[in-house]
Amino acid sequence: MWVLVTHGLKAYVFPEGYIRLSSFEYSVKDTKDSSFIHLTNNAVQKFSTDYGKVADGNQMSFKDLK
Repeated sequence: MWVLVTHGLKAYVFPEGYIRLSSFEYSVKDTKDSSFIHLTNNAVQKFSTDYGKVADGNQMSFKDLK
């Protein structure tokens, strides 16, 4: 979600946003020591073999999430 706060403390909220996704499904039982499971940052995820498998660029809009 994007929010702009001015020096006068006015906040402007852009109504559209996106969700960042992991390349792998998280599981409490999963013992893999993989940053791909825990970090949704694009700089990390883009090196995963499953990058973009669920959604383009591992991102999904709020609208598509619904």
